[in-house]
Amino acid sequence: AKTVDVIKAITDTRLRKRWTKDLDSQLLTALTKGLESPSFKGVVVRPDGQGRFRYKWGDTTVQFYLLPKPGDKVSVVVTNSKLADGGMVETRRALWRTAMNTLAQQFARKS
Repeated sequence: AKTVDVIKAITDTRLRKRWTKDLDSQLLTALTKGLESPSFKGVVVRPDGQGRFRYKWGDTTVQFYLLPKPGDKVSVVVTNSKLADGGMVETRRALWRTAMNTLAQQFARKS
């Protein structure tokens, strides 16, 4: 998928519902609030195609990086900062791994 397609899948409410319906409710609520917040400035895309955006999830910050790869592929990396402890790190890692795998499957069906 191209960066712009992944951005649409994440930011467009209708498209996001297709791949997030079975995700953790807290993750989905935080993502939705972040994308619909008045402070959301959109996804910043550089001329080389790299994109990023961030939002708050409680007292933490979530940042997405979209890194284009050859062959109309994109790597999506999600980072979390200001996590309270190691347990929270592992919980978030598991939640995001599930979410990113689900998003990847959405694009695999189109291939």
